[in-house]
Amino acid sequence: MGSACGGRSSYASGGAELYASLGIEGTTYEIGFEAVRRALGDIRGQVFLDFGCGAGRSAAFLRSLGAGRVYGVDRDQDMIGQALAMRLDGVVFTHVDEVIPLPDESVDGAVSLNVFIELRSLAEMGRACREVASTLRQAGLTVTAIGYPMPRDPSAWSTDEALLSPCIVLTAVKA
Repeated sequence: MGSACGGRSSYASGGAELYASLGIEGTTYEIGFEAVRRALGDIRGQVFLDFGCGAGRSAAFLRSLGAGRVYGVDRDQDMIGQALAMRLDGVVFTHVDEVIPLPDESVDGAVSLNVFIELRSLAEMGRACREVASTLRQAGLTVTAIGYPMPRDPSAWSTDEALLSPCIVLTAVKA
C-alpha cells in the first residue's frame, strides 16, 4: 500500500484486483479467519462493521457466519470497487477517508482483519480505533486480527518484514 495525494492510501495499479483474487481456504488467511470465527461466537442476525473491508473477503466471511447486515468501509476506492463487484446480499460497501458514515452505537460488533499493518503511526491507529468504537453499541465486540511478520524497526517495515517469522495477533474486546 502506498500513499496517494492528500495522505490517503492506495494500492499500486492492479493491486486491488490481485488482492480480490485471494481466497481464505488454503492460504495464510485461513488460520486467522478460524481464530476470528472462534472469537466472535454466534453472530447470527447481528449488525457488523468491517473496518478496512478491502475487496470484501471479510464481509463475505461475516455473512457466512450469519451476520444479518455488514457495513464494509475502506479507504481505497479500487478495493471498494472490487467489493461491490461481489454483489453480496446484506452488505453495504462504502469508501471512507476518515469518518465512518454510520451513526454512533449502530453496530453489534466490528472486525478489522489485516488492516492495522497498513496504518503507519500510533496516532492514525488511535483515530481508527476511536472511529470504530464510536459505532459500537454497548457490550459490542471488536475483533482485530493482524497477520504479519513482526518488524524489529517499524520505520523500516517493508525491509524487515521479509526477514522474520510470521505471527498473528488476535485481539477481542467487549465494549
